[in-house]
Amino acid sequence: MREKLPELTAVYHSILPLVSLVTLTDTVVSPYPVSDINIKAYPPGGGTLGLHYDTNGITVLLFLTTNSEAPLRMQVQRSHPSKKDSWVENRKIYAKKGALLIMQGRKVLHDSEPTVNEQKLSVVYNYYERHDTYRHEDFDNFVYYGRPPKTLGDNARGEDRP
Repeated sequence: MREKLPELTAVYHSILPLVSLVTLTDTVVSPYPVSDINIKAYPPGGGTLGLHYDTNGITVLLFLTTNSEAPLRMQVQRSHPSKKDSWVENRKIYAKKGALLIMQGRKVLHDSEPTVNEQKLSVVYNYYERHDTYRHEDFDNFVYYGRPPKTLGDNARGEDRP
């Protein structure tokens, strides 16, 4: 992807100050080069992404298509000092070509409704806060290479076994 579409990497680095300004954080690019930039392609006839939280703190979506179907669905936790209880705000965001969406990926439960007739394309830029770049050590190997995660197994008790 980087060789064929270097512009996506240029955008990733060039919008870093904007992301930091909008989120009021000391934002950094991902220290995980396999997963810093992704392209999500949702084909017509059911392309979707299931309900999840992201492993990175700040997610930026660059929409490459305009779509009248398959919105991003978000469940945003809300609270206010004047109210005793918190609530969940459900939002639907329809892709508009060229638009950027910035969200707290670890805090916002989200998915994509299935496509029906349209193709939906998005670039996913993963950012972190400088003081919090945690990502499970096996995550990228599992997601991108299909390698099973390491288990606690033999060394869970600190024992060395052949």
